[in-house]
Amino acid sequence: MTKAFLQYWVIVLLSGVFFFWLQYYGFFSLIYKSDPTYICLVTFLIYIGATIFVGLETFRLNALTADAIAGRTHIGWMIPDICMAMGLFGTVIGCIIMFSSNFAGVGAGDQAAMLGLIQNISHSFGIALYTTATGITTAVLLRLQMSNLQHFVDKYEA
Repeated sequence: MTKAFLQYWVIVLLSGVFFFWLQYYGFFSLIYKSDPTYICLVTFLIYIGATIFVGLETFRLNALTADAIAGRTHIGWMIPDICMAMGLFGTVIGCIIMFSSNFAGVGAGDQAAMLGLIQNISHSFGIALYTTATGITTAVLLRLQMSNLQHFVDKYEA
């Protein structure tokens, strides 16, 4: 195994510890219950696919020329941006749900309607924050993996 692939595995294992910690504290089940749009799930699946892609490219670094892999790293650098965009898209969806609440039908003295409105707003705001956090987290972790790959591609090109 090469040094590049070993460093990739260290990043993946540290990411795994981070995700295990999130699962231990119930973050994934909270997101699953709170996100009816499933944007967080799609973002996480993109992260898993991209992690496999980066791992394969890092493993093939010695077998292929640096030029062959350098051309494919552009795809890898685009994926964290997609994860970030998915997080921002979820934020927009959460805000749309929040602002589509029926403000006009709530009177100042109607406590039950006011409570329902506040619950709808807080749930929608939760969607916005969870999708943003998922997008940022997956983008940062993928950028770490891609930085490792790019460092060794640049080293082989020199």
